[in-house]
Amino acid sequence: MTNATESKHYPPNTKPTLCTPEQMAVDDFVRLGGEFFRVQDMRAMGGSSSRVLILEDYGPWVMTGKREIYRPI
Repeated sequence: MTNATESKHYPPNTKPTLCTPEQMAVDDFVRLGGEFFRVQDMRAMGGSSSRVLILEDYGPWVMTGKREIYRPI
């Protein structure tokens, strides 16, 4: 039997991190629909509670709250 940590798959050379929209950085990854997408760029939305992330091979996506992201190590 494998534990939950062993059974998770992340983008290479990243670690999972709980992050708010204001803490996001270019080159972080988000998981949407079971796939990982790299943040290429981002835009503020008039406050720190949300950001428009420009995701590689996906396009714009609005992050509105805390979520697990995958940060390069």
